[in-house]
Amino acid sequence: MADKLLLVHDKALRSGLDFYEASESFKAVHIWDDEYYRSQRYSLKRLVFIYETLLDLPLEIIHGSTLDILSEENSDHIVIPYSGDQVLKTLFSKIEKIKTVQYLFEISFVNLDRTVEFKRFFKYWNQAKKTAFLINGDRGA
Repeated sequence: MADKLLLVHDKALRSGLDFYEASESFKAVHIWDDEYYRSQRYSLKRLVFIYETLLDLPLEIIHGSTLDILSEENSDHIVIPYSGDQVLKTLFSKIEKIKTVQYLFEISFVNLDRTVEFKRFFKYWNQAKKTAFLINGDRGA
């Protein structure tokens, strides 16, 4: 059994992320939790996309209640890619009550100088495009 369990949620379904390469001591899983997906109100098309994406990733798919499965899991340390999604944050706080949780943070897509609540994407993008696609904050060669 792996020392740590890497819990990959639907907001972290990208191959090539650093935590997949660093996960040799992790058992990587995705828990297909029907209740969670109902709460997200995903369409059938989106659910199919998520499932097909999961099939391409180096992880095990487990069907059932997230909290029940994690309660039965032998690993006490759960590693989770961080997400700001409110439904996931609520789930994360419930997981923290039963297991030790470590969050993985990705490098930001953009670096904004200030925290501003943008009401329209156009206003956000006018600020974000200045740093979007930079490599480690640098325009590169």
